[in-house]
This record gives sequence, structure tokens and C-alpha cells, in this order.
Amino acid sequence: MFGAVKQSISRKLVLGVLVSTLTALLVACASMLVLDVHNYQTGWAEDLRAQADILAEVTKPALEFNDAGVAQENLLQLRARPPIVTAAIYRPDGKVFATYAKAPPDLARLPKRLPRPSQRIDGGKIGVAAPMLRNGELVGTIYVEAEYPLM
Repeated sequence: MFGAVKQSISRKLVLGVLVSTLTALLVACASMLVLDVHNYQTGWAEDLRAQADILAEVTKPALEFNDAGVAQENLLQLRARPPIVTAAIYRPDGKVFATYAKAPPDLARLPKRLPRPSQRIDGGKIGVAAPMLRNGELVGTIYVEAEYPLM
């Protein structure tokens, strides 16, 4: 009788250890997955923000001198980055100054009004809006949107 009880207790102990170990592994895997997705999203947003900041710096003079042609040429450099689908430069009054689209239908995705500085993920796209400042004064806003492959 005691042999059957010892075997039953040892089975329960082994089963308890296995269940708790499996639970810990599942929680750890889920945590790592969430962290990896967050880091991936943050990396994409930082990369787009850096691209927007570079474009803002080289395009400020064109905006200040009202040269939409130069601004358009600057935006066309985005062809070198295939994931980027649209970009726009807005005047301080909110009007569009220059645009870029990988494909013409993508222009419809651009914000109609001046976007506030932000980042957003929507429908497989990630967008970043950044102010263009000269001596602390707003001279425009740049918006860049790219395909977000994780979605």
C-alpha cells in the first residue's frame, strides 16, 4: 500500500514540476515576443524619424525661398528607400508644399491637414511627422510613411 502511495506522490510532484516549468517557458516566450515586436516597431519609427530629419534639413532652404521644385527633387531621393511609400512637406499654414509617392494612388494616404509631430501605425503602414524648425521657429512639417512589414 505504501509503495502505491509513494509512486502516486512522486508522479504528482513530477507533474507539478513539469507544469510549472512549461508555464514559465510559455510566459518567457510570450514576453520575448512582445519585447521583440516593440523593439522592431521602435526601430522602424526611429529610422523613419531620422530620414525625415535629414530631409527636413536639406529642404528647409527650399521651403523658405518658396522653391517647390527643389523640395520635390529632395523628396524624389526617397526612391532609394523602397519601403517608403509617401512623403510630404507642409507649410506652416498647413498647405502641402511638395509630395512624393511611390505609386500615384498612395498620394491619397497623405494627411489632408497639417499633421502634428507624431508616429502612427495604421493598416500595415508606419508614418512619422516631424516639425521643420529654424532658430526655434516652425518653417514647415515633414511627413514620411513607409510599409510596415510586421503587419
